[in-house]
Amino acid sequence: MIKISRRTFLYLSTVSPFVFHFPVFASQSKGDISNISYPHTILVLQEAIKVEMIAYKTYIGYTAKALKEKYPNIAYLFHTFSYSENIHADNYKRILAILGQEVKSINIDIDVRDTRTNLQKAVQNELKKITTTYPGFLKELETETYEEAIIDCMYSWKSHQ
Repeated sequence: MIKISRRTFLYLSTVSPFVFHFPVFASQSKGDISNISYPHTILVLQEAIKVEMIAYKTYIGYTAKALKEKYPNIAYLFHTFSYSENIHADNYKRILAILGQEVKSINIDIDVRDTRTNLQKAVQNELKKITTTYPGFLKELETETYEEAIIDCMYSWKSHQ
């Protein structure tokens, strides 16, 4: 048996993914599915993108307002939320691309008020997503059981929680 130090082991385990190519099973889709029809899943994902992009743009507006009102910590919070919402939207766009669908352009009008009101509105919107929006999306997605869409939607829901 060859003895190696802990440092050497950690180095080798860190470098090995760059030297040896291991297949990634969790993130690979199961073949070309663009010819398989998931119409309900596509509609739900398009709606989810819309919801997330509205939240993203809104939080960007809230960030600017908080900075203008000299609330840098709250601005940082809104900026973090906007980044998270954008990640969710990008995940849904990726799934739609796998399904061979284009993402429709979305016209977004946002309502930015004072930071206190924006915080209250943000709380209301996030609670609505947690209690209503995402459970509804998940229920709808389960009808066609496209696993990757369900998993991404579940992750988004957990992130909001």
